[in-house]
Amino acid sequence: MSDLRFQQLLDCHTPEELIRRFRRALKLAENTGVSVVRLADMVALWEREQRGQYRAKAPQRFAFVMSDAYFQARALKTAAGD
Repeated sequence: MSDLRFQQLLDCHTPEELIRRFRRALKLAENTGVSVVRLADMVALWEREQRGQYRAKAPQRFAFVMSDAYFQARALKTAAGD
């Protein structure tokens, strides 16, 4: 997934847009190593934040959790390619 696509995923404003972007991300990942439970948790977290229910700690917020997972996956892919 490109950085631009990832930024667009983080900047979703509607549930439909979020689901559409997650579907594209899953297709790019060829559905490998994707936890359905984790994906559902992320959708629920995004939804809570859209209603103004933010977690107190930043590492538990949608953008942080998604960014952490994204950059870990990129690092693993880079390491595997070397």
